[in-house]
Amino acid sequence: RVDYLRAMRGLEGRLRRLGFTGRVVRVPHHEAHAGSAALGLPDGTGAVLTADGMGEWTTAGAWHLDAHTPRRLREAVYPHSPGKAYAAITQWLGFRPESDEGKTMGLAAYGAPDSETARRARRLLVPDPSRLLRLDLADFDFQRGRMRLYADRLVEALGPPRGPGDALGARHQDAARGMQDAVEAAMTEAARRLLAETGATHLGLAGGLFLNCALNGHLLEALDVAVHPFPVAGDAGAAWGAAAQAHLRLGGGPPRPWSTLRLGHAIHAADAAALVQGPARTEDELATEVARRLRDGALVAVARGRAEFGPRALGGRSILAHAGSVDVRDRLNRHKGRE
Repeated sequence: RVDYLRAMRGLEGRLRRLGFTGRVVRVPHHEAHAGSAALGLPDGTGAVLTADGMGEWTTAGAWHLDAHTPRRLREAVYPHSPGKAYAAITQWLGFRPESDEGKTMGLAAYGAPDSETARRARRLLVPDPSRLLRLDLADFDFQRGRMRLYADRLVEALGPPRGPGDALGARHQDAARGMQDAVEAAMTEAARRLLAETGATHLGLAGGLFLNCALNGHLLEALDVAVHPFPVAGDAGAAWGAAAQAHLRLGGGPPRPWSTLRLGHAIHAADAAALVQGPARTEDELATEVARRLRDGALVAVARGRAEFGPRALGGRSILAHAGSVDVRDRLNRHKGRE
């Protein structure tokens, strides 16, 4: 961490040695996340929550935005990190931390919320009015710079960690459920406090924690305001926010609102026709053929128009499969490299 901070201090010199002569505008990590969320808010105005593993030392922030300009109201600071806590449980489950958190999110749906394991996991991360959230640090080792993110006390409470490829059991499901419940409770309380304080009617979400679409759905159901997850919630999206904030600081004015998320490469009708094997089909014929293949258990890839922006994009590039077949589910998971 010291090496990273030292490198950031020497950034201008490194850029000059590479031949860059322009101005360098520094935007703190979570301010960049907040700036990215502003791109999805009407007129860039509203409330924003940011949360991830860490950026500099901030791990979560509550922001009020006015015309794309963020003002931080409170923050959580390392090592009290929702992203690191979720990664620790992901590692205990035998998945890759800071990579496979989507598997933990999916596994949580099978967990029993009233089980002792779920209750124990929920206590790992709790809401905090002044700093958004806090961790029981005795259960974690990431703050000591160790590769194993969880401590012996967590193993004593939840049992031995799962090895990669080992069978998944009830205690794994329940631990995932407890951690999912914990981040949902902390973010919901933080959001309610922020909305009451600002009077905002729109809530933006950015930072890697909000790649958790179950968390986003929970907030959408629990809150009486419009919820806007930034489509690229992780650090690639922070680059957009940093660019927007630099644009504002250099006098460029508010960024233009997005009219679409279809920002990727286009597929034109002529391109598609050149790839078709067999006779071209009308829209109705194509829909019927896709439905037939799904009924028969095929996996169907759909690509039309321009690709959408972000890892959660659907519609422009989709994989369709029959939801009623366990065999199809298993083939789809193998195809996508899932557990």
